[in-house]
Amino acid sequence: MKRQLETLKKIQDLSLTRAECTARGENAPAEALTKEISALAETLEQRVLALYTRLSATRPLFLSAMHNGKCSGCGMQVPVASARMVRMAAHLVTCTTCGRILYDNAGAVASSRKVEDVDDENVSKVRGIARFSSAELMVPSLKAATMEEAIAELSNAMATGGFVSDGEALARLALEREAVLTTRMEAGVAVPHVRGVEGGSLAFSLGISKEGIVWDDSGEKVNFIVLSAIPSAGSAFFLKLMSDLMAVFRRKAGRAALLEAVDSASLWAALDKATNRTIR
Repeated sequence: MKRQLETLKKIQDLSLTRAECTARGENAPAEALTKEISALAETLEQRVLALYTRLSATRPLFLSAMHNGKCSGCGMQVPVASARMVRMAAHLVTCTTCGRILYDNAGAVASSRKVEDVDDENVSKVRGIARFSSAELMVPSLKAATMEEAIAELSNAMATGGFVSDGEALARLALEREAVLTTRMEAGVAVPHVRGVEGGSLAFSLGISKEGIVWDDSGEKVNFIVLSAIPSAGSAFFLKLMSDLMAVFRRKAGRAALLEAVDSASLWAALDKATNRTIR
């Protein structure tokens, strides 16, 4: 059953990637992903296929990690007996609350803390971009010369700041996601990301390369790299957040303000000012 679960994970990842393509109006990659998803679905056992078909018809996240004994999809505690069966992976187990198929997330890269936990006394006052990042996750002058180096540098910033448990694992998973489909977008922006980073809230690190970094086989350079760690519960909101950030990057004045930043504090201030009307 472990192999069936791995296939389901891949199907869900590809389905979410397809949703990203659709949101950006990239029809050709979306169609290619649909074919790949169909081919993978054909390898599922009949009863697994039937459950997947039923669940995926009503929800984009039909699979959920069990993190610290809880379903990451709905946040409810998994009964002890069910949790034991999830870890054994001898057969499929669904959450008794939300119905998603559960899998064991032990050993995976995890979010070490919520972004707003940086200042516990002011949690209720946290608004805007501070819900998802902080000054310590801003890198105004990337040392990286390649895509791999840029992702590693930003992953290290997230691990050093205590936002994820394993920076190397985060970088590896982000590169695996890039191998499926590039995250390079318009306006010199790339948005590498890793889904299923449980234990905290959606968080991102922003890095800037004034010289530009060649991101993929197109040979196009990017100046702005947004690396995100996304828990299951934040998957749907990720597209909205990226849309709001892209509104900043598309504006010449917005890009200029970010490029002028000389340190993490000034980059954070510029990003906060640029998003204060769109991200609340």
